[in-house]
Amino acid sequence: MCLAASASFPPNSVKELIEYAKRNPGKLFYGTTGIGGAAHLAMEQITLLTGTKMEHVPFKEALL
Repeated sequence: MCLAASASFPPNSVKELIEYAKRNPGKLFYGTTGIGGAAHLAMEQITLLTGTKMEHVPFKEALL
């Protein structure tokens, strides 16, 4: 798993991301390859364990 963000995004660590998410509920979005995938479930677990609210944006899988 990998968690990545733009260099201009204020948090610089996972701890700072959680603090930022708590101060900005529902204003953060994260993308995954789809509903129910490993990345989606991992982020849902993070939100449940930390009491944060981040919105899921599922993307269609890329065709190779």
